[in-house]
Amino acid sequence: LQGAVLSPADNTNLLDSAPADTPSIIDFQTVLADETPAVSLIEPLVTERIPAGFGLDPMTDIQVLTPMQKGPVGAILLNERLQAKLNGGAAHEVKRGNRTLRLGDKVMQLSNDYEKEVFNGDVGRVVALDPHERKLAVDFEGHVVPYEENQLDDLTLAYATSIHKSQGSEYPAVVIPVLTNHFVMLSRNL
Repeated sequence: LQGAVLSPADNTNLLDSAPADTPSIIDFQTVLADETPAVSLIEPLVTERIPAGFGLDPMTDIQVLTPMQKGPVGAILLNERLQAKLNGGAAHEVKRGNRTLRLGDKVMQLSNDYEKEVFNGDVGRVVALDPHERKLAVDFEGHVVPYEENQLDDLTLAYATSIHKSQGSEYPAVVIPVLTNHFVMLSRNL
């Protein structure tokens, strides 16, 4: 197990290159930062530094886990920012309420649907999207599931998700912002 604690001033070289024995170790880094710098650190960690340093795909191998849904470092805002960075150029999209789902997006199922055989917390990718019919299809690890317009509320972006929703899942790499504004959730269990 390797680890380091860095201050914001040290962040310029954070994960620029991985140690030679990376596959056989667990590597972690703790970065001390306030709320605003934390958000600006998460984007390059997920989209550039971890992929370059460890050869991981930011869409499939890296998961941002946050204690809360709302707030400046909550899943909602982080999803919007990471979607723009990782899938901002998608040609097709469907808007539903204040959410935009795009072809290629990483999404999560929000409720159990036994008929479709998808369950709360399942993560997949949008593989087909018809903006005129307002429907799409999501690939959940080889199981492609169609969604009609009235079923889109069952999906949310999953570039970042709450720690609660990720229980039982495994990821090659995680980024976890833990800030004092998450104080409501900062218990030993978390």
